[in-house]
Amino acid sequence: MRETFPDSFMFGGAIAANQAEGAFKQDGKGLSTADIQPYLPNVPKTELHFNNMDSKALSNYINGDYYYPKRQGVHFYERYQEYIDALAQMNCQTLRLSVAWTRIFPNGDEDKPNEKGLQFYDNLFNYMHKKGIEPIVTINHYELPLNLVQKYGGWYNRKLIDLFVHYSKVILQRYHKQVKYWIVINQINLIHLEAFASLGILQDKVKNYRQAKYQAVHHQFIASAQVTEYAHQLDSSLKMGVMLADSLSDPLTPSPADTLRTFKKIGYSIILVMLQFVENTPNSF
Repeated sequence: MRETFPDSFMFGGAIAANQAEGAFKQDGKGLSTADIQPYLPNVPKTELHFNNMDSKALSNYINGDYYYPKRQGVHFYERYQEYIDALAQMNCQTLRLSVAWTRIFPNGDEDKPNEKGLQFYDNLFNYMHKKGIEPIVTINHYELPLNLVQKYGGWYNRKLIDLFVHYSKVILQRYHKQVKYWIVINQINLIHLEAFASLGILQDKVKNYRQAKYQAVHHQFIASAQVTEYAHQLDSSLKMGVMLADSLSDPLTPSPADTLRTFKKIGYSIILVMLQFVENTPNSF
């Protein structure tokens, strides 16, 4: 085992546009699914993650009188230089962040991008490099344009493959000289906890909600492959990666009870997805 980190290892931080930027209507930005996520302290976690969303709930979140923390974030949009300065002072070498789809295409299906949105990320990446911070950029991090939910039915509609690839090509063309490291879709394996945030499906608009989620993530896989292929053709030096959700745990003691509890904690989400798949496709095994 190594006793030290290799010279190429980068220490850094991680944020997402929907968590940090705020400025949810500034400079032409459109509404995303994150912008309608209210603070609901007394509601179960599954609802906080927008699982099992239907048209009634969506309308309530769009028009309700709630506090929406992601609309303000930490004001990174206006104060990004302060945060990058702080990272540099801590001798961090990298920051993982995301581009907000709705800053580039406010509705998600426009032909031409929003130049003010593109310019923000130009300024951000240039400043990061000035301070010695290497950007690692996620193209899609739970920031689906709300219009794509209402007009197309989210990722269940195959049309979103083309729309997402179009968006991805625009930012890859624009930033491939500034950004070397890319993640296409954040936590693509977390559809059992982040179904609406990631996929944008309304369960009352599909015949079989569970089946629709698997069809939608299939479309995300296709889009990811097309984006990765395009990136390598555009610039062979680009590094295209993946970010998967994981919750590694160790048992407190060697006892069977603690071992079983740990197994359930690690494996429950994976087993749940597998069982749901088998239930809907009985001839798959």
